[in-house]
Amino acid sequence: MRPRLSLDHALFGAQGDPLSYPGILPTGPCLLDGRSVIDLIWDGPRLLLADTLEGVDDYLRRAGAAPIAQRTAQIGYGANRDLHNLAWKLKAYAESEASSRLAIVLPATLCDADIVASNIGYWGYVYSGVILHRPPSLSRPYLAGAGVEVALLLLDEHQVKAMHLSEGVPLGPVERRPGVSCDVAVASCNLRGTALELDAQIYVSSYEFMSLDGHRPMAFAAVGRHGGGGIPRLTQREMWEQIAARLDLGPVDVVVATLRAGALARAAGNPGPSEQTYELYHRIHQGISREMSLSEPGGVPQTAVHNPTQMLSEQAAWAGEPRVGDRIRG
Repeated sequence: MRPRLSLDHALFGAQGDPLSYPGILPTGPCLLDGRSVIDLIWDGPRLLLADTLEGVDDYLRRAGAAPIAQRTAQIGYGANRDLHNLAWKLKAYAESEASSRLAIVLPATLCDADIVASNIGYWGYVYSGVILHRPPSLSRPYLAGAGVEVALLLLDEHQVKAMHLSEGVPLGPVERRPGVSCDVAVASCNLRGTALELDAQIYVSSYEFMSLDGHRPMAFAAVGRHGGGGIPRLTQREMWEQIAARLDLGPVDVVVATLRAGALARAAGNPGPSEQTYELYHRIHQGISREMSLSEPGGVPQTAVHNPTQMLSEQAAWAGEPRVGDRIRG
């Protein structure tokens, strides 16, 4: 078992750093138990605890948690791929203290895709979006043959609800959409170190993909990718430097700290700083939309909802489709 995670160091915690987004992808499969992390290993299609070789389902059963077959597969490509952020979200958005704390995190690869800048988030980081190459309906040749590193999360019903709440997934067509919200689609990914391929939920937002030249997106340097043509890969700070220069914002550290202070104040129920920093957030958000969006033929700004993936209804998303089933065993 690894050292316990410090939730203060999550992106949304007291010591979190927006410029560290999107965080660190685990190097191998693991079981997240609250703030504890237990390493796992593959034995064919089975997952075992690395130290005892106990089957993961046996461990889950003894803890009273949902087995693998009943869990929902979900792709984490931004903050959700980082164990600190994942643990923070599952705690902050839990229905109750009795909700399960046991989640499985598996390194995976999303093919013909990349993770790219997609406007900004409230907490002061450049938000990420998934961009796909799926011809003939959508042709992006610079993504052909690329494989981008993501996390595949296996979540129980309580954790699915927590993640949807954290991402602003609407509860139904009549609910007013939150200020920052996501729809849920289905995409297929390959599990690293295995021959397994799994369909999974993936969040898609209506934020525009960002671009330096209007024709190609800019990807996150921290997100590993192999194959495919070249597109700019920038660190979070380099992305912010481009935004600050285009919009004449001043020093990056001051801008990011101001946005983060507003988010912390809002989370603490203090409306004063929140209202002040929302004006800055709105100015930047609108400026990016006007001056730094990715456009394709016809000049239409491109977003993740333009990806030709299977979109889930709100009912199916909240019901936790698709389930893992017997593709992975514990």
